[in-house]
Amino acid sequence: MIILSSLLLLASAQQPAAQPVPAETHNFKDWVVACDNGLRCQALSLVPEPKADAEVPPAGQEPQDPWERFGLMMFERGPQANAPLIVTISDFEGTPARLLHYDTPLEDVRISATEDGAWRLEIADPKTFVDTIYAGSFVVQDAAGKVLTELALDGAYGSLLYMDERQGRLRTPTAMVRRGNRPVSVIPAPPPLPVVTVAPRPREAALTIPKRRLNEARRQQECGQEEVGGEETHEVEALGNGRSLIMMSCGSGAYNFNSLPLIAWREGNAIRIEPAKFDFSREGLEAEESERVLVTNAEFDAATLTISEYAKGRGIGDCGVSASYAWDGTMFQMTERAEMSECRGARELLTTWRTERR
Repeated sequence: MIILSSLLLLASAQQPAAQPVPAETHNFKDWVVACDNGLRCQALSLVPEPKADAEVPPAGQEPQDPWERFGLMMFERGPQANAPLIVTISDFEGTPARLLHYDTPLEDVRISATEDGAWRLEIADPKTFVDTIYAGSFVVQDAAGKVLTELALDGAYGSLLYMDERQGRLRTPTAMVRRGNRPVSVIPAPPPLPVVTVAPRPREAALTIPKRRLNEARRQQECGQEEVGGEETHEVEALGNGRSLIMMSCGSGAYNFNSLPLIAWREGNAIRIEPAKFDFSREGLEAEESERVLVTNAEFDAATLTISEYAKGRGIGDCGVSASYAWDGTMFQMTERAEMSECRGARELLTTWRTERR
């Protein structure tokens, strides 16, 4: 699905090394996996695609909606050699008590609550667990035996293999899929995260910009209602050192709202307004050579001088891209990015770019 937003995929092969290069997501059947620039890996299950040979329910019984039938399972693992595999399940109602595979309870798996409302699987024998996820699906039951949800497994094995390969674990005792006797010392140290130094919080007030000057800037940037439609709105926030941020509306659709970040400052008796600079390049929506960057469904946090955006792939929000950009005194630098490439019921995004903020 094409997302008409400013969060177009970055062409990493053509970018200079100084620019952020988010990781790619990969689809393995009913799973999506990503290992970010710090080699922290995440994999998430999806709602399975309808199958032609699916079982037909008995006469008079409605087929169960797969979007209600399936929950989510996530694998997470840090890049350190001793990092554990964290497995959680979510997106269903009720209190889970047991996990079944082909109607057989997994006796070596315990389920405990997490602080964010998900449920963690405590796995006593990881090797047996990985052998289990090779086929079929999991069924989650409560203490009374009621089925709470199913969890798709087709592609889980491939996702774990991808994670092992990206983190350099293959054929070591720490690998989840292809274990071996290679020493743990061969696992590379995680790459350092880029450091973003955020400008100090401003003590000055934002510029007072006459409506006439704002309207002039809107015309210059072709963000008027006649060019892009939508309501003409704006917000002005202080950035410090005489600079202010203007978040100018610049087009909207059914579930995405674009804003154009502009920087304003006094130059003699005039107010200069130019598109905000970002630490990566991407095309403006209206011209290949445009320097402007449109952000989608964006908000500005004055306490952290950060613009955050989330471009939905479709209205229910089960796919899309989110990112955050911090003001360093000169430009906005990408501090994090997450995405979900498949629109198949997963309301979680996988991290593809991280930094250390200072």
